[in-house]
Amino acid sequence: MSIDYRLTLAGEIPLEQVAELVAPGARRTTTRSGKPMLSAPLYEEYGYLVDITSGSNGYHEAEDDSGSP
Repeated sequence: MSIDYRLTLAGEIPLEQVAELVAPGARRTTTRSGKPMLSAPLYEEYGYLVDITSGSNGYHEAEDDSGSP
């Protein structure tokens, strides 16, 4: 079981600036669709992985494991 969180930031913030704050040492990679992504495996320090991606027209929502709001 995993818990996923999504943080939506307003503005034109470069991925690198976000990574400096939340996951120093993140490595550049791509999503399955080929979009830029920064990833930092922080398992030893905190027990989780951080993936940072960019997008537009963001929104927020919450859902449980079954996908229900």
